[in-house]
Amino acid sequence: MNINSTRDCFIYLIQCSIHGIYPNQLNNRSVDLKELYELAASHHVENIIYLPLSKLKGFNESQAGAFMSEMYMHAVVKEAKQEVESARIMEAFEAEGIKHMPLKGYIIKNLYPSPDLRQSTDFDIYVPAEYNAIANEVMLKLGYESEQETVGRGMHDEYKLGNLMIAEVHKKLMAPEFPKWCSLCDELLKNIYLSEGYKCRFRFTKEDYYLYMQLHTIKHLKFSSTGVKSILDLWIYLKAYKDSLDWSYISKMLKKGGIEQIDKNLRELSDYWFENISPQNEIIYELADYIIGNGAFGTHMQYLSGRSTDESKAARLIRAFFLPYDDMIVKYPIVKRLPFLLPFAWVYRSISALINNKDDVKNMIATNNEINTEDAEKLSKFKKEIGL
Repeated sequence: MNINSTRDCFIYLIQCSIHGIYPNQLNNRSVDLKELYELAASHHVENIIYLPLSKLKGFNESQAGAFMSEMYMHAVVKEAKQEVESARIMEAFEAEGIKHMPLKGYIIKNLYPSPDLRQSTDFDIYVPAEYNAIANEVMLKLGYESEQETVGRGMHDEYKLGNLMIAEVHKKLMAPEFPKWCSLCDELLKNIYLSEGYKCRFRFTKEDYYLYMQLHTIKHLKFSSTGVKSILDLWIYLKAYKDSLDWSYISKMLKKGGIEQIDKNLRELSDYWFENISPQNEIIYELADYIIGNGAFGTHMQYLSGRSTDESKAARLIRAFFLPYDDMIVKYPIVKRLPFLLPFAWVYRSISALINNKDDVKNMIATNNEINTEDAEKLSKFKKEIGL
C-alpha cells in the first residue's frame, strides 16, 4: 500500500503484524513515532504495531522503542494473567452449575497469530438473568468487587479485581433501545450449544458468533464509532471461517436485522485495510477515515450528535432528567418497594439537581445546545449511506 500519512503507516504496520512480514516500506523512512503510538493507543492496538516496528534497524535502541517494548511485555503478561483469571471464573461457574458463555475477545483472540496481540479491556461473559444472584455470590467469593446496589440492573454487572481484571457478566446481549437487534440476539441464544467436556459452558455456532460480532460492532457505530480492532476482528474471523460458514443463513439473519448493507461495507473495509483490495464503493474510503479518526469508541460529542439525528433537544433533556425505572430504583430504593412513587422521585431528582447541582445542569444544557445541527445532519446522511 502507499504510505502518505501516519494513518497509512498505522494500517500498514497492522498488516505486517498479522501477515508476519517485514515492514520494508519503512526502511530509511522518517516516522512520527509519538503520533503513531497515540493513534494505536486510541484503538488499543499498541502491541500489534510494536512487533513489526521492533524489526526496524535502530528502533529497539531508541527511547520510543524502549517504551513500546515495555508496554508490549506488560500486555503479554497481562493477557496471560487474564487468561488464568477468566478460566478461574468459568471453572467456578461450572462448579456451581451456572449456565455461561464467554464472549468477544476471549473467543476471537485465539484466532490471532498470538493471543496477546488481541488486547482486551475486560472479560465478557453471558449468564442468563435467572443465575444473576448466584453468579454475584461466586464473583464476590473469588475476590471481585462491585457496586452491589447496581447488581441485577441494566445489561451487565461489572466486577473488578484490583487493576488486573474487569469482568462484565452480561444478562442481555443487546441494549433494549435496539428492539429489532434484541430480537435477533434472542434468536441467536436459542441456538447455543454445550462446549465439549462441560456441563454449563455454552458457545455460539460459528454463524451466530459472526452475527453477534457484527451486531456488537454495528451497535457502536450506530450512535458513535468503533475501533480499527473491530474491523481487524472481522477480518481475522473471516480468514479462519469464511469458506465454511453457511452464508444463506447469515444473509437471512442480516436481512431480518436490517443490517445487510452495513455488514457488506464492513467486510469490504476489512479487505481494503488488511488485504489491499480496492473498494468498489467510494463510501468505504469515508468509512475508513471515520473509524480511524475516532478511536475505539468515538467521542461523547459524536455520540450526542448521533443521537440528535433521532431525538430533539427537548427529548434528550427529558431523557437526562427522567431516568428509566431500573436506574431510578438504584438511586431511590423506595421506588422498588413502592413503584407508584416513581413520578414523585423524578420530580424530586429534577428539583434537587436544579438546586444542588446547578453547574452540572448548566453544563448538560450547554452541551446539548452545542450540538451543531449541520454536523449532525451530515453524520446522519453518512450513516444512512453506509447502511445504518
